[in-house]
Amino acid sequence: MTPLIIALAAGTLFIGSFVQGMVGFGLGMVSVPILSLFLDVKVAIPIATVFGWLITIPVCLKMRQHINFKLAFILYLPAIVGGSTLINRPIRVKNNIFSAVICGQLSVGKYPFSRKRCEYCNTVKSRHQSCTSSWNLGHY
Repeated sequence: MTPLIIALAAGTLFIGSFVQGMVGFGLGMVSVPILSLFLDVKVAIPIATVFGWLITIPVCLKMRQHINFKLAFILYLPAIVGGSTLINRPIRVKNNIFSAVICGQLSVGKYPFSRKRCEYCNTVKSRHQSCTSSWNLGHY
């Protein structure tokens, strides 16, 4: 690799990291297409993946007390099984209404395993203690 390609890759990853830092996602969407212009796709994707994990892991460690591990397990287990199945036998999914309904429910928090929050103090109800804004209101 020439120094020019290394500088272009570093600049691309910087821009992608900046986007992910500002929005919360986007390193892969920004960096992989640009990296693919001057690197092989088989090299660009792992580079973006490694840098994406380097950004995401510290954030997850810092915010681990806010992670709903029960919901994460319920979502990741089928993803791992389905992903390992699709590696060996890719399929084409068309008009999958069930997936659209589940994604819609997850996006609005209507999933049965999502954490319910107090409308007054925004704490998780399972860990809720009396909040000052709900004092004498009896919202439980």
